Amino acid sequence: MESREKSAPQAPRIVEGGRKQLAGLNERFRFDDTSVFPKLWLRFRSHLGQLPDQVDDVVYGVCHNMTEVGGDYLACVEVKDISAVPPAFVQLRLEPRRYAVFTHVGPVSEVSHTYMSIFDEWLPGAGYQFAHAPLFERFDTRFDPETGLGGFEIWVPIES
Repeated sequence: MESREKSAPQAPRIVEGGRKQLAGLNERFRFDDTSVFPKLWLRFRSHLGQLPDQVDDVVYGVCHNMTEVGGDYLACVEVKDISAVPPAFVQLRLEPRRYAVFTHVGPVSEVSHTYMSIFDEWLPGAGYQFAHAPLFERFDTRFDPETGLGGFEIWVPIES
């Protein structure tokens, strides 16, 4: 069996994130079964560019309503006016807060290693605590959804 050496996560940027209004498709997931993610993204991709008042081409994956065993995952985009979004889409507002922003550079299929490094290695020694608020992945035009490559950011809500 091949052993994978754990590497410490890159030092994050600390960012004051602004208010966001998001709309997309949501699925419940368990930490021990993340098979819902690819199916959810496949369903959501056909709606990209179709939501009223979509702000730009940036796409988000938001983990919210978290418990010890899982949570909700929202594949979404930012919209200017959340009231214009059709009722078939889940709406979520993110309030301004501080984030530690990490870059995941490998294939999207290996993102769990980045999360483990953040929560098991960086956060315990960083002088911050997880803020128990939605955390999100931010996919811009560098990310290729066909190959799962190109990198993306992970925004972890923190507090002192």
